[in-house]
Amino acid sequence: ISGSLTQDGRVRGRLVGYEKVGDSYLDRYSEEKNGFQGILEADVTDTTNISAGYSKTRQYANGSQWGALPLVNSKGEPLNYSRNYNYAPSWTYYDWEIDNYFANIEQNLWGDWKLRLGYNLKKSEVKDKMLYLNGSPSATDNTSGISLLPEIYNQKFKETTANADIQGTFNLLGQQHEANIGYNWSKYNAQSVYSYGSSLGVITTDLPSWTPEEPTWGDFTYADPEERVMKSVYGATRLHLGEDLKFILGANYTEIETLDYKKNKVSPYAGITYNFTPEYTGYMSYTSIFRPQTVIDLSTKQTAVPVEGESYEVGVKSSWLDGALTGNIAIFRTDEDNFALNPLWDPLYNKYSSPIGTIRSQGVEVGLTGKLTDNLDLVFGFSTFSLKNMESGERGRPNIPTQTLNVLASYTVPQIPKLKVGASIKWQDDIHDTSYSTVKQDAYALLNVMASYDLNEHVMFQVNGNNLTNEKYLTGLSGGQGY
Repeated sequence: ISGSLTQDGRVRGRLVGYEKVGDSYLDRYSEEKNGFQGILEADVTDTTNISAGYSKTRQYANGSQWGALPLVNSKGEPLNYSRNYNYAPSWTYYDWEIDNYFANIEQNLWGDWKLRLGYNLKKSEVKDKMLYLNGSPSATDNTSGISLLPEIYNQKFKETTANADIQGTFNLLGQQHEANIGYNWSKYNAQSVYSYGSSLGVITTDLPSWTPEEPTWGDFTYADPEERVMKSVYGATRLHLGEDLKFILGANYTEIETLDYKKNKVSPYAGITYNFTPEYTGYMSYTSIFRPQTVIDLSTKQTAVPVEGESYEVGVKSSWLDGALTGNIAIFRTDEDNFALNPLWDPLYNKYSSPIGTIRSQGVEVGLTGKLTDNLDLVFGFSTFSLKNMESGERGRPNIPTQTLNVLASYTVPQIPKLKVGASIKWQDDIHDTSYSTVKQDAYALLNVMASYDLNEHVMFQVNGNNLTNEKYLTGLSGGQGY
């Protein structure tokens, strides 16, 4: 629901709500989602606009897995499960709620210069009672070798952000240029308590046919708190050096402080674009990287220091058919230090832990989006890249595909203009994981189709058909486990 709250339209409001309830193809799993959002916006003066709002999101999931399923037995032989198999018993759940408060002010200054101020407060709470499977089943009895870890985990998160940004244009040497400067501040903290259940021992029946009873729970223990404060000041300009040549230059000073470390860095970035023709634009860019992370560094047993590195990109963007069809091709390379090489869930820390190292990713991306005809729309994307551990020389993160292809086409039927049909193909190459034993997923493709009909300007019906070829695949591999 949206509309004006005053006759002159200077005060406006919008209210959105939703509810989704349903079971799953997985045994014992069900989910409920609901939420709402309210926004007020007002033109206080001809040059001042303010807005504020609140949103709440809830999700309640029953029969939730913690981690995933072991994919191989003790001999490294693959295990097979039915698609609906879910080891989580009915007493498990994973519930979360998010409250989000926000406010913004936009003030026109002089000329086309604008000041934007923003504030956001996000409070989250997670409550879960789950069961973790650890190990690989014995190749002889398909049961021994698996141990169980039941846990109750209650977490509260609070993240506050504030920002200020000024942007506009200025004249220099007969050309008009753009500039912006700003400041960002954020604070994140987390508090959690947990309780382990009495040991359920080792599984004594066949894994796919077994579900455990709820254990007796112990006293709650407070986990180590988490806190991170980030401050950054940035400035950037886009200089028009001619009719077709533009130069982008900027820098970002960032300071990060956690309970384990305090780091800061100036991160410059630069780029250049050139219009070869009205249809083709080439560009080059350089970016310095400074990014916090929450994973535990296994060498220090503390939160890993920020990722640092550099990224380079060269590409061409183009448009045809009076801008109805656009395309791009890019070549990139990124080097990153302090990178989490193999993050795995670690019950000891109740978070992900990983060895830290240096990694290089480089590759090519190609994209095409727009209308081929008045009735035919196309989205095409292909990427190929390599991810290399620079210390060992081996492939980094082999559980991530290095080649992906996405093609989506939709056609509006001329004789029935309210009817649209479409199809998509998603393909990725093979992946594997060697954390404990080698697990592989061969390359696969998914075929999806859709049809929609506009009943009127307010109501549309749509039917989707996913994975028409009934492809069976693992959506992720990590630590010898997968979904």
